Amino acid sequence: MSILDRIYEAQLHREVYIAILNSMLQGAGNKRHLAEQTGITQQYLSYLLNPRTDDPYNFRIPNPRIAEKIANALPLEYEQREQLLEHMYLARDGTSQVAATLHSELLAHPIENLLAELRAASQEANFTADPQIAKAKNLLVRDTCKMLLAHAILYTYPLHTVEVCLLLHDVQCILNQAADGLYYAKFARAMMDSLSRNDYRNKERFDSYQIQVFRAEAMAYSDLRLYQEAYDKCLEAEMSDAMRYQAEIYIPQLYRDKLQALGGRPRFALSEAEGLVARVREVCDGANNNFAPLRLFMANQYLARAYLKHGNIKKTKKLLNVLFDQLNTIPHVGPLHRTMFLKTYAKSRWEEGDSTEWEYFLRLALSYALDAGLAHQISDIKRTYGLTLVPLLAELTSTH
Repeated sequence: MSILDRIYEAQLHREVYIAILNSMLQGAGNKRHLAEQTGITQQYLSYLLNPRTDDPYNFRIPNPRIAEKIANALPLEYEQREQLLEHMYLARDGTSQVAATLHSELLAHPIENLLAELRAASQEANFTADPQIAKAKNLLVRDTCKMLLAHAILYTYPLHTVEVCLLLHDVQCILNQAADGLYYAKFARAMMDSLSRNDYRNKERFDSYQIQVFRAEAMAYSDLRLYQEAYDKCLEAEMSDAMRYQAEIYIPQLYRDKLQALGGRPRFALSEAEGLVARVREVCDGANNNFAPLRLFMANQYLARAYLKHGNIKKTKKLLNVLFDQLNTIPHVGPLHRTMFLKTYAKSRWEEGDSTEWEYFLRLALSYALDAGLAHQISDIKRTYGLTLVPLLAELTSTH
């Protein structure tokens, strides 16, 4: 069983014991009563029951003493109590054993194999149609990357370290940990700045990382709503030497980032946004790549946001209707892409004053986000609508 398989198995045990506990604590006051009985705080209990809590190792998984107190305090049959304890023990032991054996595993097996698994897990998280798989794979990537970065042996492979930082950046931004994502983006950038392209035989790989570290910083800044900083990072990437060799590959992704940053600024020219999308369309139309339609779709989604911000409802509605018709036909549309589009569609209905359609499309967006654990998207929706969202969010949260 590989390292990722063992971490994933530990996650499954954690999800099961969380489900058992939540099923036993549905009544009013039950959580407070359990906390009092077992001598733990209600906050600590909420950490144990919350799969989205940031720390993947310690307080989210109870130690054996607390696990036994919790199991003994619940009105469970003997076999049910034993099953609960087993899942708690295996969740903790599985994670601890991986952490303890990781060093020897890295010495015994090529790190490229583990990185290939991580890369595949990240791709599946981004492009699966199943939100639950997306959530599980994102947590798997996060936990494994944090474990890897705790081991000195990784740093003897600088480009591998950069890739681990980039993977961790991506998932932390998705999980609404943009500040942490920015740290790993800057760490990766510092490593790339210390390296020389001439020392690497695979120039394409080196150039790819050079662009990706700029994009990672831009993404984190945008998630922190520091749009000017994000825009500046996009310009740096655009003017970098690496872009001369990788332009056709990275223009669709970089210009999408630039559109996001542009639309977040107080003032911008629609002509610039339209020009960026026109260039993305030109590259994607000539690309022999089945991801090209998705990249053009996402660029157009940001253009619709730009139209909306300029108050051009007519252009917004026309573009969003076209994109809505494409949504279920474009390959590789994952929960994140779908949530972002539905969020934009709902905002357009809000601006038009159509509360019925706004609620319908926002409900869809939130459902995808909750199922897939897209904490940043949920946070962004909360910030956009404030108290107006409270009843809808409470209803959906209770069923997810």
